[in-house]
Amino acid sequence: MKYKSNLERNIANVLNKYSVAFEYEPTRLSYQPKPRTYIPDFYISDKEFYIEGKGYFHDGYERTRHLLIRDQLGVDVKFVFQNPNTRIGKGSKTTYADWCERYKFEYSDVNIPKKWFE
Repeated sequence: MKYKSNLERNIANVLNKYSVAFEYEPTRLSYQPKPRTYIPDFYISDKEFYIEGKGYFHDGYERTRHLLIRDQLGVDVKFVFQNPNTRIGKGSKTTYADWCERYKFEYSDVNIPKKWFE
């Protein structure tokens, strides 16, 4: 399988290690305000959630997109960050982990917790 980044390849390796069945980028999700689409990285079909691998999450539009998708579509997206303690922008005290906690998204570093799949 060809992945777009080393992080995505590492996530796939962890999923395979846990013997988790997954699909890579199987879905396009449409959301508003202007009709747009988003392709989540991994779909865990037996648990009905997506995993999105993020090396960078600095873009405010991208964070807003995930809020819109969750609120409009009720889709469960869990984030896997290269480093959850990275700040969302220069001068910001907020980290990727802080943002996820504030908006109630589950997240991990590449050491994905096995409990996500149990």
